Amino acid sequence: LLMTAGEGIYGVDPEGKASFINPAALRMLGVSHHAIIGQNQHEIIHHHRQDGSPFPYAECPVSLTLTDGQRRSHEDWFIRSDGTGFPVQMTVAPIMENGQQDGAVVVFRDITELKEKEDALVRLARTDPLTGVASRRFFLELLNREIGRSQRTDQSVALLMCDLDFFKRVHDTY
Repeated sequence: LLMTAGEGIYGVDPEGKASFINPAALRMLGVSHHAIIGQNQHEIIHHHRQDGSPFPYAECPVSLTLTDGQRRSHEDWFIRSDGTGFPVQMTVAPIMENGQQDGAVVVFRDITELKEKEDALVRLARTDPLTGVASRRFFLELLNREIGRSQRTDQSVALLMCDLDFFKRVHDTY
């Protein structure tokens, strides 16, 4: 079952070192079996966040599960052996043996395509496809955010409006 699953699956011992990994995980991560087994998985595939900032081991979902035995499921960011990253949906669960926690198992899937579609939908909702200008709804959201920031920081804010003659006709035509 482990070898044929389409999701990436790997296990770690109580110290966070990889104890097993399936072919789907190896393929998605671009690592060899020998490069990860016995190694701290966090240092290999989970050491940085999407924005490039370091991801402390103590905050890693695997580390947290190893510490408290709680199951976790959320979106995260993994790093391939070539240094590129990709978004994942991951679940971390404790491995119990004879009533004692003996490590954790991680099941993940690459959600790059899902995130790209989500970003495209957000762009469609926030911008006019012809001009690339913010939609009215998004403009009002940004305006309210800036007014709130101005009130919190006691700084002035300015709004410049331009009227382009007959633009509606151009927009409707194209």
